[in-house]
Order: sequence, then structure tokens, then C-alpha cells
Amino acid sequence: MKPVKAMNPLRPPVLAERGYLTIAFGAPRYLEMGVALGLSLGIHDPGTPRAIVTDGTHPCMKEAFDHIIPFDSSLGIGLIQKIHLDRYSPFEKTVFIDSDCVAFGCMDALWEYFESSEGFSVIGDRKLDRNDRNGRKPHAIRDVRVFLDTIKLDKIPNFNGGVYYFDRSYRAEEVFHRARAVSPELIDFGVKGSRSGCSDEVTYAVAMQQLGVALLPYRKDLMISPIGKIRGLNGIDSLRGKSTFIKSGIKISPLIIHFNVHAQYQFVHRREIRKLIAKCMGASDLIARFKGSIQALKEWRIDYFRFKKETRRKLRKLAG
Repeated sequence: MKPVKAMNPLRPPVLAERGYLTIAFGAPRYLEMGVALGLSLGIHDPGTPRAIVTDGTHPCMKEAFDHIIPFDSSLGIGLIQKIHLDRYSPFEKTVFIDSDCVAFGCMDALWEYFESSEGFSVIGDRKLDRNDRNGRKPHAIRDVRVFLDTIKLDKIPNFNGGVYYFDRSYRAEEVFHRARAVSPELIDFGVKGSRSGCSDEVTYAVAMQQLGVALLPYRKDLMISPIGKIRGLNGIDSLRGKSTFIKSGIKISPLIIHFNVHAQYQFVHRREIRKLIAKCMGASDLIARFKGSIQALKEWRIDYFRFKKETRRKLRKLAG
């Protein structure tokens, strides 16, 4: 891949020193997730402005966000939008959080964590090398060894892309431009692609490795996904700031829970979304918890029977 010279992107004016950014477009459920994230941030960090990039509307939008930014479909549809975050953010320093996340506590520790970054950073995990061919790898990479050989790198960062930090420095600018340059090539280099574009995690990982951007030490207390061997997740409560559960035998209390992949459909995530929206609509904490549980249970049952019906249909089709 050829070196990329950084260029100044078309950025919106700065409206605040720092703030949160998320993106939610398309199906209404994505907007509801984004609104729930904004409401949870409003509870746990009310003094920091929040912005959403969207093409929809919601009754709680103005309470959840200080800035509503129109979605620009010309940048692409799906994951590729996440390599254009600098073209949306109205903040000098930005923490981007995926819309399928929920905040559970005071966010000061998150901002302090990113103070030592080079201008662009993630909640670091580890480096992925050739020995990880059958280990922990991004689902978008078909074969780690082939991929690394093709892009001529010994390793790349491996991380959860639920949170990105960036500022308006030249270093951050370099990362965004390198990511936009390499993204079209990566699908041909062994990365699974779709109409949504290439995985943002793999794209940023390649850009960061090529530019020598260091990973910060990994901290489970900042953000984690409830996927794997999970116990005690039903006890979380965004209104109370309770996020403690057990993952792989380890007790954790993260500031942000990232309900990514199939975790988006978990009863607990639905409950937190409905609870936060009910609270926004004027319900007391107690009533919001009750409504959230009842509505989430109804939605879960509907989806369960829909899935069951669809599975039977597919089995009958296979049986001829």
C-alpha cells in the first residue's frame, strides 16, 4: 500500500472542547439504541455535550442529545461511515461510542484514560500476529496469516471498536486519511466485506499499525461486551449505575457495556433501552424499570416465535 499524505478534511466548526458522538441511521431500532445511549450518558455525565448523526427522529432526541447532525449518505452506508467520524464531530476532543452501547457510571476515568493518547486511540486489547491464526481474531478476517502476509505487516492491533477517541491534531488526521485510503483495498486482502463496507476495526487497525500509533493498556473497567461465558447480567441497571456481572469467571463493573453482534437482541439490552426511554417520557425510576421489563419481554417473545417460525420454514425447505 502506498503512503498517504494527510489532508485537511471538511470539518464542522468546534462547538465544545470535548463531547460524545454516536451514529444511528436506517431501521428504527438503531435510533432507539442511539437514543438510549444518549440518555444514559446524560445521566452519568450530564456536563459533557452529546451529538448524534442520524436520519431519523425520536420523541426523546432533544433530551438525549445536544447536537443533531444530519446523516450524509454520500459517505457510504453501514460500517464505512465510521471511518468518517472526523467529518461529523463538532468537538475538539471526541469520544465516539457505538449506538449499541449503554453507559453505567461516571465517565471521568474514560477521559483520563485517553489523555495519554497520540490523538487517535481505542481501548487497546492486544496485537494480532501470525500465531493467532486460530485464536482471537476479528471475525472479518478470513485467515490471519494470509492477511498479514498480503498487507506486509507482522501484526495489527486487535480491539473492540465500540469506542474510539480522536482530536483535531495532525496525528488523528493522518489516521483518518490512512483508513479511508486502505479501506477499499482490504476486502481484496482477505477481509470480509458487504454493502456496509470493510470492518472499521480492521481498517483502523491497519492504519494505526502502518502509522505506528501505540495501543493504550487494556482496561476491562472501561468498556466490555457481554458475549461469552456470562453470569449475573440481569442485575445491571443503567439508572442506578450498576454494571457488575461476571465474564469468564471474572467479576467486572464496566463504565460502558457494548451490546454488539447478537448481544443487541438480548433481553437485558432491550430492557435497558425501554427503561431509559420510559424515564425520558416522564416515568419514575420504579415505573421505568417495570415498563422496561414488560416491554422488553414482549419484544423478546415476538422475536423468539418469529425466529422459531423462520427456522421451521428453512428446515422444511431443506427437507424438500
